[in-house]
Amino acid sequence: MPSFRVPLAVAFGALACWLALAVTQPVGPGLDPDSVSYLAAARSLAHHGTLTVPDDDWESADSTTALTHFPPGYPAVLALPVAMGVPPIDAARLVQALAALVATALCVWLVSVTAGSWAGAAAGVTLLVTPALAAVHESVLSEPLFLALAALTLVLMVRAPGRPLAAGVAAAGSALVRYAGVSLVGGAALWWLVRPGGGGWRERVRAATLAFLPGGVAMAAWVARTARVHHAEAIRDLAVYGQLGATVREGADTVATWLAPVLDDPWRALGALGVLALAGLVVVAAARRGARGEDGDAGRDGARVMLAATGVLAGSYLAFVLLARIVADPGIPLDQRILAPVILLAELAVITALGARWGDWGWVRRSAAALLLVIWWGGSLSSALDDAEYALDTGNDYADVSWSGSALAGWVREHGDGRALFTNFPTALYFHAGRMARLLPQGAAPDSVRAFARALRERDGLVVVFDRGSRFVMSPDSLVARLGVRRIARVADGAVYALPADSVPPR
Repeated sequence: MPSFRVPLAVAFGALACWLALAVTQPVGPGLDPDSVSYLAAARSLAHHGTLTVPDDDWESADSTTALTHFPPGYPAVLALPVAMGVPPIDAARLVQALAALVATALCVWLVSVTAGSWAGAAAGVTLLVTPALAAVHESVLSEPLFLALAALTLVLMVRAPGRPLAAGVAAAGSALVRYAGVSLVGGAALWWLVRPGGGGWRERVRAATLAFLPGGVAMAAWVARTARVHHAEAIRDLAVYGQLGATVREGADTVATWLAPVLDDPWRALGALGVLALAGLVVVAAARRGARGEDGDAGRDGARVMLAATGVLAGSYLAFVLLARIVADPGIPLDQRILAPVILLAELAVITALGARWGDWGWVRRSAAALLLVIWWGGSLSSALDDAEYALDTGNDYADVSWSGSALAGWVREHGDGRALFTNFPTALYFHAGRMARLLPQGAAPDSVRAFARALRERDGLVVVFDRGSRFVMSPDSLVARLGVRRIARVADGAVYALPADSVPPR
């Protein structure tokens, strides 16, 4: 059976790769607002050697700015196939699929060598049917690459105790893909401080330093570069952002949906608590006693090490996200996208614990555990298939057919050349009209309206208004009325306005 581990891992990885490709056709991968920065920076790096993204601030004289809101790792990886002539969105599909292969194969192999091949197979099924993990592979997002690097970091932590520097490099890569990867840098360093069998404190500190060094250097260099190109401005505005209640409630709802996918409110919360309690008991039992795995007595220590490592990484990630929510970005949600790495680590821990304890249980416990797992698989698969069906038929976010078939975007493609564009949805025009556009003013103050009118006249601009609300700008109807513009086109989903030559500046 040990010889079956690598083929098993490769098979599940290949299946994950195929699914990631299949779910992004024919409509294409979902286009999140973040995708603009990823794809634009990749194209800029591939063709011009710079990391620049569209600047949608209507007050800005330039239409582009240096990438800072996101780290450079994901655009840099996308730039490789783009430089070889692959269209950016197709490059993203390829990267997402390969990341799914790597992450799934590594996780299945790690669980297999820790708790047995059947546990590895169960881990593979679990990862493939988890809606949160499937969802992040349906859109142009940095999470799939991040998950692959997180899986590599975990493998090195568990299976290569003498190579802290290698784990540090993998963690550094995750930090360059998502700022949340800083948590993996810290988690890897913490692991070599507290790792079972790590030797004396001098040895532990040395190993922890090696694990931290690549990520520390990489992020220091990126922060220095960002300060230089943005004249010492910070990547985020640091402050103390309160009002955590809504964020915590969202996180609780995300966890409940993950753990009890077959139940509806109000039973979902109770079901999730029950699943959480049972999973916790299994993990604690495996952590305390271990179990004899396929490698004999070595399987006992392997299970304990695996559970400890997943706990360190999951705890570090959650702590970092909550700290970032409090002091850096009040808009960070605790949705399935943000919690996907914790979900992956938790699932690996539970399946490892089940595999470790399986040989010590009688048929009643085994049957109950198998039944619960199959029920959870069925509910999760049903939810994941619903999401996949929507992605295939309708498209996610700005890949939605209502956006890709926009008559207003079509008008801009045909008639908008040579004119600066100001709109309530710049992302839609970027993807479906091939044009960079600026966001309309967010406020209705008279000074802002007058300044916007001047910018509109000086740049020979068009106001492109979609017939749908945006929480990021003031009411377009109110703005249009105050500007004194005239409508030059009306289509099914919006209108285009311009200042007449003899217009009077708004008061």
